[in-house]
Amino acid sequence: MTYSLTSFIASHEEETARKKIIEVMGFEVVTPKSDELIVKLYIPDEDVITVKDKKGNKRQILVPEVDLLDEPYKACTALVIAIGENAYKGEEYEETGAWCKVGDFVTIPRTVGWQCRYRGHFVHFIKADKIFNVIEDPTYIKRVPWEEFFHE
Repeated sequence: MTYSLTSFIASHEEETARKKIIEVMGFEVVTPKSDELIVKLYIPDEDVITVKDKKGNKRQILVPEVDLLDEPYKACTALVIAIGENAYKGEEYEETGAWCKVGDFVTIPRTVGWQCRYRGHFVHFIKADKIFNVIEDPTYIKRVPWEEFFHE
């Protein structure tokens, strides 16, 4: 099987992408010793509610995960923040090489891998061969409510 996954991160941009991730997250992400990727799920603006507290400060609240549970089979977008040492190794990757790079946005199935809170950030660990594709911009992908599939 041949995959046509292409990174949007040019070779000369890889270090800049890593530095930006460290800047935003506040620490350097560890490299898994496995064939897994660590990705940070992209949260679209419509899943964030902005409110003002009693002092007038703006606060952002993520729509509770329980409200999104009716969408367990829809793909989501995520930022690749680490690639395991053994990812994309072996004969099956000789022709294609790595499918993505740190700093790429990818689409992934929601039901693959495992999620945890890592140093205050929700991250998702998935096998490297489970990504659907690399995308240029995460805002291009929108979750579609099930009922909308039947209405045009």
